[in-house]
Amino acid sequence: MVIAHNISALNTYKSLGIAGNSADRSMEKLSSGYKINKAADDAAGLSISEKMRSQIRGLNQASTNAANGVSMIQTAEGALNEEHSILQRMRELAVQAATDTNAQEDREALQSEMAQLTSEINRIGATTEFNGMKILNGDKTKKETADAVTEAKSTVTLTLATGGLKNALAKGDQFIIDGQSWKVVAEDGFAKAAITVTLQQVVAGDVAANAVGLTISEIGGAKINSIANTAGAAAKAAVTGIDNSVYFHVGANSNQVINTEFNDMRALRLGIVSEATDASSVAANNGVWAAEANVNNGTNSDNVQFSLNISTREGANNAIDVIDKAIKLVSDERSKYGAIQNRLEYTMNNLNTTAENMTSAESTVRDVDMAEEMMDYTKNNILQQAAQAMLVQANARPQQALQLLQG
Repeated sequence: MVIAHNISALNTYKSLGIAGNSADRSMEKLSSGYKINKAADDAAGLSISEKMRSQIRGLNQASTNAANGVSMIQTAEGALNEEHSILQRMRELAVQAATDTNAQEDREALQSEMAQLTSEINRIGATTEFNGMKILNGDKTKKETADAVTEAKSTVTLTLATGGLKNALAKGDQFIIDGQSWKVVAEDGFAKAAITVTLQQVVAGDVAANAVGLTISEIGGAKINSIANTAGAAAKAAVTGIDNSVYFHVGANSNQVINTEFNDMRALRLGIVSEATDASSVAANNGVWAAEANVNNGTNSDNVQFSLNISTREGANNAIDVIDKAIKLVSDERSKYGAIQNRLEYTMNNLNTTAENMTSAESTVRDVDMAEEMMDYTKNNILQQAAQAMLVQANARPQQALQLLQG
């Protein structure tokens, strides 16, 4: 029996500490609802659940993005619905003006309404916005642009077989090689077995790299034996695209997008106005367009375009066909919007389903089972109370040494 070191008390104290720490962790989990509250609880589980949380939040935001995309498309489609109504009314006016039961003043009144309706189509196209962005004026359309073309024309020196050459080959003669127009700018001696001719393209472009063996079609069937050298080749226009189309980000990760274009839906693209610079050129166009500018751009009152001419029977009859084409163009555009809207709605459903399943998976990794954890807490609480009671007993044992001393 020793009193310097109370081993029983030390063991009991250790067990008390373990039970107390376990009870604390159980209370932390029960109070937060998570079985992983810090990396020490489950390092691998924490890493997995955080990746899942990123996906879940990304999917939820992507679903919101898709919903906003649907709203954007509905805005555009709603505007085109009004353009359809306007075009139908314009066609009705053209049919009405095409019959000769109308007096001239009747046709003039119909022409006035035609101009006003055309201006309204311009206004709709120019001012329809979503979140401050113009969507029917062509700003959101992919555009093709061309790099600057070098004006210097290509030259090429060819060695020609003598057979079939005409007697006089002079500067300025033109002929076709590989579908390109060329002219002679220099020639070297007709007495030689082979004649060297320097040619220059009539129109700037690329030198025909595969010209050897071709026939010079306008010089009596002469054949090209070889290409001696080329110089000063003009740069061909490089067509590049400026992508102004709209991208809807519909995924939790990068580059998961759906894109579409919002084309210019103003009167000029629909083909129902002319931008001729003077009235005489308009009038000369078989009476298709009004004799005077009578259509504004939709944002001010300045008339800068010429509407369809329905002031004559011939003009009204022609206007029916033109308006039919415009109606089809608007119909095609609305059909495109309807298709992309349906796609986005299916995308939203898929995103929501994926987020739901991912949330369930993340819950399995991170959420605490309250019933199971309450069992652990109860067990640890009982162990803690038992350890406290035993610590009292262990501390009392050294007092037994006093009985030896008293004997």
